[in-house]
Amino acid sequence: YGEVAMTGVPVHFENTARALGRSYEVYAFRIGPADGRRVGVLFKDITQRKHDETLLREMDRRKDEFIAILAHELKNPLAPLRHSVDLLRHPATTAGIAQSAASAMDRQLSHLERLVDDVLNVARISSGKLELRRERIDLNQIMRDALDLSRERIDTGRHPVRMELAPGPVYVSGDAVRLAQVIANLLNNAAKYSEDGAPIRMSLSTADGQALLHVVDVGIGNSPETLTRVFDMFMQGGSGSERRDGLGIGLTLVRRLVEA
Repeated sequence: YGEVAMTGVPVHFENTARALGRSYEVYAFRIGPADGRRVGVLFKDITQRKHDETLLREMDRRKDEFIAILAHELKNPLAPLRHSVDLLRHPATTAGIAQSAASAMDRQLSHLERLVDDVLNVARISSGKLELRRERIDLNQIMRDALDLSRERIDTGRHPVRMELAPGPVYVSGDAVRLAQVIANLLNNAAKYSEDGAPIRMSLSTADGQALLHVVDVGIGNSPETLTRVFDMFMQGGSGSERRDGLGIGLTLVRRLVEA
């Protein structure tokens, strides 16, 4: 400011007042005659803008990471698919080997379908094009359907599942397919972040006219920092050896479908 007073050359800069927890855009300029050496200073609070810029940079970083993960996840099933095709084409392939190859192809194609469906569902929700088909449904049946959807991942990890259904029908107005998808994603998450053989419990009860649904696991859990962002797009718990396969959008879908 002294230099502005002496030279008359204005300055424009950004400054963070850490004690206040605020960021400011500052413009300093000389006012009045040169020998008066008086300086005017304008402050503009840009705290929210700086926060938004930081958030955008973080989202951009996570988007790039997501694209890399998506490419990796889509590529993973290709090798066993190619191997199975080569087996089916080989003249010495027996009926048993052909059946095994066909089963492997079916598993990998189902995995690809789930990946693509998740990406498309996120896109539909983000663009407001997701259609819900509401009807009167029994959540007991939806719980069973969700378990069937998650069966492959649960069986792969050898997870014993204890399902506690309500003693009678629990009718709600909702989209049966989407609700099953919500519960299946919770079950998949429970299996994904638990050691092989770890138990999973799913329960349904009612209280005060509300349906209460729980999916409980004994997995690696979340740090306090991760917990605040667990429903964010592309967010995955763990790091390094703890990081699991997947796109990091399963819980994002859960939250947005439930909100819908």
